[in-house]
Amino acid sequence: MRESYDTYHIFNLIGQYAELEPVLNAISGWLESHISDALVTIMLYSEHDQTLKLISGKQHFSNQYCKAVNNLKIGPQRGACGTAAFLRKLVISQDLMEDPNWAAYRALVKAEQLSSCWSMPIINARNILYGTFGTYYRTPKKPTKHNIRLLEQAASLVALAIELDDERQQKIAINEKYSSFYNYHPDVILELDLQGYVLNT
Repeated sequence: MRESYDTYHIFNLIGQYAELEPVLNAISGWLESHISDALVTIMLYSEHDQTLKLISGKQHFSNQYCKAVNNLKIGPQRGACGTAAFLRKLVISQDLMEDPNWAAYRALVKAEQLSSCWSMPIINARNILYGTFGTYYRTPKKPTKHNIRLLEQAASLVALAIELDDERQQKIAINEKYSSFYNYHPDVILELDLQGYVLNT
């Protein structure tokens, strides 16, 4: 039996600046509870390496499959997720054994008994790519308009969670910076802007 998830729980986690991975797992669980038979994964994008790292959904697949798709280079014919990240648009693979995007992964797909996959890129309002959603199915499945709206909503929730997590990490870094200053230089410290106004004390 799947744990019950709702958007209130997700927003509560995000608002409390929870660690990112539990938030992503909650969003995955929410999407799985709204799309029948979906096996949801979230992959986060590294701009430096141009790769996707598998974060959420590993429990649905074998270690061999997770290893094969982890640190996936984005590009054409890189499964649904690598292609969706590259094209920055929804990719629907109804038949993984026939879809050219999956040509290099057919042995893995057969071993995992996967039939379909839909992947939605996670992009923020400034067009920054954060990663992808993948929803896998063991029987052939085509998304409805409602399914696509759910994918879009989930992608927006992940983008929000990542942005707030980045903000939290920046605050931690600033606090650590000033903590070290106060520990080793207990005199008053002022941070000024270019016009000489005090930003922090």
